[in-house]
Amino acid sequence: MLESSGIGWQGRYAQAELLASYLKARTANPEAAAAFEAKFAGPRPDVTGGYNYLALERMSYYVNKHAYVSVLAEELQALNVAPKCRSERKHDGCRQHTDCL
Repeated sequence: MLESSGIGWQGRYAQAELLASYLKARTANPEAAAAFEAKFAGPRPDVTGGYNYLALERMSYYVNKHAYVSVLAEELQALNVAPKCRSERKHDGCRQHTDCL
C-alpha cells in the first residue's frame, strides 16, 4: 500500500501487473523471479523523487508518482513483461512503458 498524489488507477494497475508478472515468472522464468525476491533483502529503492517527506509513521508509505512508476516499469522490464504504451503519440521522457524508454 502506498500514497501518492495522482497515482490513480493506472498506478494501481501497474502494481497489480507487477505482482501477476512475478507470480508468472516463478514458473516461467525462475531466475528473474529469484532476482526479484533478492531485492527485498536489500535496501529499498528511493521513490521519494527528491521530496523530503517528514519522518512520521503516517508518511512512511508516501512516494513520488513519477519515481514510483519508473521503479514499477523497471521491475516489469526485469521480469520481461513491461507494458507497451497504448498511446498513439510517443511520451517524451516517459519511463512507464518499454517502448517509451
